[in-house]
Amino acid sequence: MKKIAFMLLISFMLVGCSKANQKETDTTTPTDTTVDEPTASPTETPKPTEAVREEIIPADPFDSEGRALATFGTPNVDGTIDDIWQAAGTIVPEIISSPNVAATGEFKVLWDDNALYSLFIVTDPELNKASSNTYEQDSVEVFLDEMNDKASSYQSDDVHYRVNYDNEASTDAGDSKRFYTATTSLKDESGKVIGYIVEASLSWTNTPANDTVMGFDLQINDAGQTGSRLGTVNIFDRTGTAWSNPSSMGEIILRGKDIDSVTEASPYMLQAYIKHAEGFNPEGYVNSEILTTTIMEAKDILEKPGATQKDFDDVLEKLRDAVSKLDDGSGFPNVEQLAASETLPDPFTFFNGDSVNNAEDWKKRAKEISNLYQYYMYGVMPDPSGETVTYEANDNNLKITVEANGKKISYNAMFSVPDKSKVKMPEGGYPVIMAFGWLTQTAYANDNGYAVITLDTSQIAADNTSRTGVFYELYPYGDVWQKQTGTLMAWSWGFSKIIDALENGAGSELGISPNNTILTGVSRWGKATAVAGAFDKRIRITAPSCSGAGGMAAFRYKSEGKTYDYSSIGIATPHVMTANEPLSSLQSSGERQWFNDKFLQFKDVNTMPFDQHLLAALTAEEDRYMFITGSYLYEDWTNPPSMWLTYLAAREVFEFLGLDKNIAIHIHKEGHMVTDEDMVYLIDFANHHFYGKKVKSDLNDLTTTLYAEPANYDPIYDKYMK
Repeated sequence: MKKIAFMLLISFMLVGCSKANQKETDTTTPTDTTVDEPTASPTETPKPTEAVREEIIPADPFDSEGRALATFGTPNVDGTIDDIWQAAGTIVPEIISSPNVAATGEFKVLWDDNALYSLFIVTDPELNKASSNTYEQDSVEVFLDEMNDKASSYQSDDVHYRVNYDNEASTDAGDSKRFYTATTSLKDESGKVIGYIVEASLSWTNTPANDTVMGFDLQINDAGQTGSRLGTVNIFDRTGTAWSNPSSMGEIILRGKDIDSVTEASPYMLQAYIKHAEGFNPEGYVNSEILTTTIMEAKDILEKPGATQKDFDDVLEKLRDAVSKLDDGSGFPNVEQLAASETLPDPFTFFNGDSVNNAEDWKKRAKEISNLYQYYMYGVMPDPSGETVTYEANDNNLKITVEANGKKISYNAMFSVPDKSKVKMPEGGYPVIMAFGWLTQTAYANDNGYAVITLDTSQIAADNTSRTGVFYELYPYGDVWQKQTGTLMAWSWGFSKIIDALENGAGSELGISPNNTILTGVSRWGKATAVAGAFDKRIRITAPSCSGAGGMAAFRYKSEGKTYDYSSIGIATPHVMTANEPLSSLQSSGERQWFNDKFLQFKDVNTMPFDQHLLAALTAEEDRYMFITGSYLYEDWTNPPSMWLTYLAAREVFEFLGLDKNIAIHIHKEGHMVTDEDMVYLIDFANHHFYGKKVKSDLNDLTTTLYAEPANYDPIYDKYMK
């Protein structure tokens, strides 16, 4: 490691020659390491000078307490290395997650009143960005906990950014418009690329002072030949969990600002915002000219000689104002214009403040809620009127073919039906349990008179940000909200087309009823189950399992840190709830594909115009049912007390419509799955409601949980239980 550090230090000193020492016609530095032209447009470059500069003595990389040390200074973030970087200590990261990692590097950190600046010099023999998962590309990451409160999940002050060697940035947590980057190739004397250089500016939310300590880490991601990540190299995090747990970060201390220190004008937040604004498709807005003219004005300011910080800040505010006034024809306000409320949105109050007074009003309110979810979160469910659905059934395979928009796609589902010699088929066919992925209890279901259809969702939409799969072949992901459908909605569409096929003849042919349908799925497919039930009225029982945030867990209720008495299920010691999945996790590079782009703009769950009780309430109709399942143990991430709150709040709507028996909840002891116990209750619940059968299960069990017990009771339940 000492040898690597020495070689990289020599590399840094060589590439660190100032632009000011080069002739304007030079394209490379006359050393054994060269850099390409930067991939970001540089701000005005200082004119070459022959003046002899003072020797710069670099700071230590760490202070006496092992914290990374950021030195006061303002670099020019353009992908080339300015002299000012010589003032920063050289950090050689030594935490390597795998012996397969080939990448090495050096980091430097500066700060001023505007931003935290990071320099990465990465040596990597092979660069690859083939993966649609940005964290698996050759890239670097910046982690920052500005308040240094060491929360176990990402909060509003915690950010996590990434940029690959080709200057393609991504955000896992935080406002992407705070992060500005530039990259350059690192070459040896023969011109061979041996790595890359990254300069990054992360704007502060509040101007810090000397000796401010923050949570911090920097990381290199090393991709292999196949495009998958070989591993990581970082400074502090030995657990590999800083992406979800800010307390895994190390610390940085800000030093070096004195009374004579001057912060230079910084254009980087403006440049980042211009890039953001240029991402809007003018065709998606009825008044796009207000944005295009302001972008031009902002670019003019960047080119203005001697532009001040006030110049940059003033035009930035104008640009923000223009974005806020864009009208996309939806009739809904921009995310940043939504008012915050810590209480669950009232299902009986329209978005405009009018009241829901009767069942007819509720139908209109339900339509509004559906539109809100499609606009702000899950994306648009395509209009089926333009689709033609056919099928082929062979052995246990059901091939679905859909034609739309002049294109044709096909995908497969697996099915099994009860043995007719053992279980008599009801009139109209066997009821069917449809499951995302698989169903462990298929044999049990068949033996009890239920057909089973399972769907491999990877055919429909890849579970990554590539927006590939048969759904996106028909409905490509676009840059206007009407053409943005997340994978949860896409997967839901996949089962809707299966129901179409059952209605179009497959049901009669296979002996499966298209009218007595149950849909279930676990985890992310539990979320998709909840979405499907909300948007396809033909699904009679919607049974999301362990769905958590984005599914049946209320965003506004955190159980993290609360203590629960689980003695009635055999747990003698009090259970202290660990981290619940936060909004930032859903917006991260590993999960953001589930939603549309609009959802990524939310920074505070309290500004959402809905919460998940409203998604559940969209199933509140005659002869339709909601059946929520979850787990008490090892499922803190899914926030089971919050799913209980969703049940209670949604039940209000069912009761309002006289359907209080149509919603159920069952939280099993443990297991991120549909358990055998869940399945027994589910089939008994279905038999009772589909056929009026007497069942062995006590269906009253499906109206309560341990969170209703006095030891676990939260006063927030009062509204729904008293």
